[in-house]
Amino acid sequence: MKIFAAAAVIAALSATTALAQEEMNNQAFINQLDSTGSAAVVSQNGAALYGIVDQAGAGHSADILQEGSGSTVTVDQSTFNNTVDGRQSGSGSSNNSATITQRGNENGEAEGNRASFVQAGDENKLNATQEGSSNFAYSEQTGSYNDALTLQSGEGNRIYNYQPGDSNEITVIQDGIGNFASSVVEGYGNLYVANQTGNDNTASNEQPGVGNMAGVGQTGDGNYAATLQYGSRDLATIVQTGNANAASIDQGGIGGL
Repeated sequence: MKIFAAAAVIAALSATTALAQEEMNNQAFINQLDSTGSAAVVSQNGAALYGIVDQAGAGHSADILQEGSGSTVTVDQSTFNNTVDGRQSGSGSSNNSATITQRGNENGEAEGNRASFVQAGDENKLNATQEGSSNFAYSEQTGSYNDALTLQSGEGNRIYNYQPGDSNEITVIQDGIGNFASSVVEGYGNLYVANQTGNDNTASNEQPGVGNMAGVGQTGDGNYAATLQYGSRDLATIVQTGNANAASIDQGGIGGL
């Protein structure tokens, strides 16, 4: 039966590659190497979906849409000015996983890369890694038991995470100059961790809910960290090393630490 068939497509093109798959156990593989300005579009609907996009060159774009549950997508982009836009959702969506890697070339050049990913459902996982400068990463997870991990190395990086739901977890690590990290975690039982190394970094966190935890560690000069928590049993910790740092903790509720 078609519903149990696995579709595997391997594409190595320097233009636009678009794949559309429905039903279950579909697999999509797109390789765009040694090219410029290529576009990869993956659209999968069903369950147990699997997609891999590998792009090497400048000015690539990857658009991912997976609707279902138990889906996995991996995007690897090298050099600079590459973009990733993805979404995992659908009725009964759960247990989805996304891994995004944007890195530089052999000379370490990786400017202008951008990644944006949305996961709607329960028990989803997102891991985004960016190396270079002027990078931007945005993640949004709606549901319960979600987790997001973002790593950035370089200059001028910016991260924004949004998790409306329960028992969520966010980890942000930045290494460089002029980094910015802001997270909004709504619900209860949430955890937020930010680690920044460099100069002129800014970390801001907002947790409206019950039993939230926040931790910010900064090393360098001119850093600023602010944590805002609504509810009770909240915990906030800010550690700063360097000069001209500023820290602000605002807890509205009962039992905040």
